[in-house]
Amino acid sequence: VTAESIAEHARGEQANDAIGYLAGSNLSLKAATTLMLYFELADGVDVSTLTFQVNGATVEAVEAGGYYLVSIENIAAHDLDTEYTVTVSDGTNTLTATYSAMAYVYNILSRDRAQELKDVVAALRLYNLAADAYKEGV
Repeated sequence: VTAESIAEHARGEQANDAIGYLAGSNLSLKAATTLMLYFELADGVDVSTLTFQVNGATVEAVEAGGYYLVSIENIAAHDLDTEYTVTVSDGTNTLTATYSAMAYVYNILSRDRAQELKDVVAALRLYNLAADAYKEGV
């Protein structure tokens, strides 16, 4: 598995000048798979005026080291390549970020990261493909 083989999951900058931007992501592979997205707000934006949503459902963003964290929990193996749409809105302006666990995998594979981490995310991609095939009855 290489970055080139999953390039369709690459995501460019996702930002709105009035709201802020998607600053980073992380993936937890503990008992359940959780995708964590970190948003940095633009100067002067009051988080209490914002609504955070994942695929249209309102969620709570948690402050974490100057960022606002949105977690997408319990991602099934066959959904690791499913894109989630996160919106951050003040009612007038909206930041829309589309992301998946495979976008995280792409980011790791396309950057200078430890080989051990690259091996883990490559295995995660293979796991996702096997789960997709199993679900489809292939």
